[in-house]
Amino acid sequence: MRSSRVSVCLLAILLAAGAALAKSAATVKCKDGTSVPAGRNACKDHGGAVKVPLAQQPAGATAKCQDGTYWHSTAHSGACMHHHGVAEWYDTNTR
Repeated sequence: MRSSRVSVCLLAILLAAGAALAKSAATVKCKDGTSVPAGRNACKDHGGAVKVPLAQQPAGATAKCQDGTYWHSTAHSGACMHHHGVAEWYDTNTR
């Protein structure tokens, strides 16, 4: 009986920890060295976001979205629409 209670408690702790990790938001590194939650104007008060070097960009990405995800289409129309807009373009297409 006691081992069942211990197992239930451990399971509850693991579920709570997993939920907390799942809710953690992506972060953006700012030019002043701080990291802030990703989103629209994330580094506005910190000198802007740090540019991602070309070698570190995901293969085929044409833009980085405000929430830290990447856009891979060559079309700019609708880019990052459900990700708070475009933070940075990587391609040279006319915008």
